[in-house]
Amino acid sequence: RCHKGAVDFVRAARRWYRYIRGKTPAKVGAVDSKRLIFRNMMIEDKDLEIADVIWNYFSAVRTRWPAAWDNMGRGSMLNKTNGFRGLMRFLRPAYLDLGKPGQVPTVEQFNRIFGRIQLPDDEFTTVNFVPGTSGEVALFNRLKIESRVD
Repeated sequence: RCHKGAVDFVRAARRWYRYIRGKTPAKVGAVDSKRLIFRNMMIEDKDLEIADVIWNYFSAVRTRWPAAWDNMGRGSMLNKTNGFRGLMRFLRPAYLDLGKPGQVPTVEQFNRIFGRIQLPDDEFTTVNFVPGTSGEVALFNRLKIESRVD
């Protein structure tokens, strides 16, 4: 059910872009594809593959930090806006560490990246990662440094 929601979101984003711009955007080359990791996949109507990447990524997050992922209590942050934004910021370097744009890394591949990170579940709090951009960036930086991805 959630996977279908991700596919629907990707398809809606593509339709919205075409509606606003009035045309299909141009594909990007190798250099720009490292910045716009899903652009060519979107143009090629590979919605399911984009959704699979995002699904596999967040499945690995849930596997690595199950208690933090399920914690809906006050002060938790992994499954809330700041956690989501920090994780989405980290998606690009993690994805590129596993291959080139257009590929679909597995949950196991993302697990290997998250396995290098020593951040325990109980540290995903608003005390350690304060609400707002500074907490989002702090989470991103910690993930990037501890995972040793570029």
